[in-house]
Amino acid sequence: MQKVRFKRLVQILRPNGEVRAFFVNDGLNIYTPREIRLLGGEVFGEVKVYSDYERKFKENAKRFWAVMVK
Repeated sequence: MQKVRFKRLVQILRPNGEVRAFFVNDGLNIYTPREIRLLGGEVFGEVKVYSDYERKFKENAKRFWAVMVK
């Protein structure tokens, strides 16, 4: 399993004009579409993986998203 560091600045703007800012540094796991299907299938009844924001799966896609139904 691969990991990627996801670093970002989060700012909270309150209605009274107060601003709070803090840095967040998370380690995210990178999964293949097959791993998403297998891991999701352990908890959910139906798992579908789509790619590049289309309702079909492409072999050389850069982005994936999953729909899981309990």
